Amino acid sequence: MELVEDSGLATRILSDLAAEMKIEKPMPHLAELIYCLTRSYLDRFDPVPLTPREIVLFAVGVGLEKVLLVGHKQQVQGECEGIHYSVDCLDYDGRVLELKSTRMAASKFPDSLSEGWRKQILGYMYTQAGPFPGTDSATLAIMHIIGGELTCWRIQASREEVVENWKWLQERCKIYMGLVEKKRVPSPYRYNMDWECGHCRYRMFCEARQVALLDTSEPCDSCGGPVAVGEGHSVCTVCREVKT
Repeated sequence: MELVEDSGLATRILSDLAAEMKIEKPMPHLAELIYCLTRSYLDRFDPVPLTPREIVLFAVGVGLEKVLLVGHKQQVQGECEGIHYSVDCLDYDGRVLELKSTRMAASKFPDSLSEGWRKQILGYMYTQAGPFPGTDSATLAIMHIIGGELTCWRIQASREEVVENWKWLQERCKIYMGLVEKKRVPSPYRYNMDWECGHCRYRMFCEARQVALLDTSEPCDSCGGPVAVGEGHSVCTVCREVKT
């Protein structure tokens, strides 16, 4: 038996997967407000094709959702105070259910619950209850790819937590839509979580934009590194400290 790698076929399959996963969402969508606004903007108005790694990871998530939820999927979509949302489904008891896949081991949870997941679930809780007291609970189902394990978590949040998170989303919405209206790309490294830059396909854009804005006259107060100056703020290119 002889095995010969066919990279051309792999590229074609990945291209088909990417086309199948492309879903147009109304703007602004809750999910795009949580993560890097620079990336959200570029995804909307000047997109770069998904990397092979991104396609594979997204395909795993989409495939799991189709298989695991096919029997009782009841996706809840709508708009709440100007922000669009789409909840994966409601669980057996009518709670918001969010399905996630991860390569992280089940033993890492719940301590390793990401800030992005937390904000997303709290946001969905608000869309179902609004500003009034309600049952602020949800279900998080996590498929752990490595280890082949499914864990489910009941999440209970205080009303204060839910409302404060929604206020944060509204502020992000105001910033994002203001920049969209002006047709202005959000400044790199200002509206993101640190880990997002690692495998981002827009990384070269942000690095080039930062170099263009570089100001060598005033070093960073914290580490002495060079500072990139944006509109109304500056960011250190070394320690990423932002000043407004």
